[in-house]
Amino acid sequence: MKKIMINCKEATEMVVKQHSEHLAVWDRMRLWMHLAMCRFCALFSRQNKLMDELTGNLDKSMSINMPEASKSKVLEELQK
Repeated sequence: MKKIMINCKEATEMVVKQHSEHLAVWDRMRLWMHLAMCRFCALFSRQNKLMDELTGNLDKSMSINMPEASKSKVLEELQK
């Protein structure tokens, strides 16, 4: 059986993981409990969510507004 309380390292790993994959109900509950008590991890969670939202919007706007010739040039430079 997993322990109920998690430390800050485990909490930050779960925060990052929850943005890329689904956390089990038990893990979500453990993370919620930790975030309710630890203001530093709660702040990290909010900042991480904001960064995900901002970079997601950046990706969308770049793909819409950037001409194909520019995209090709950027990809070419990245592959060097």
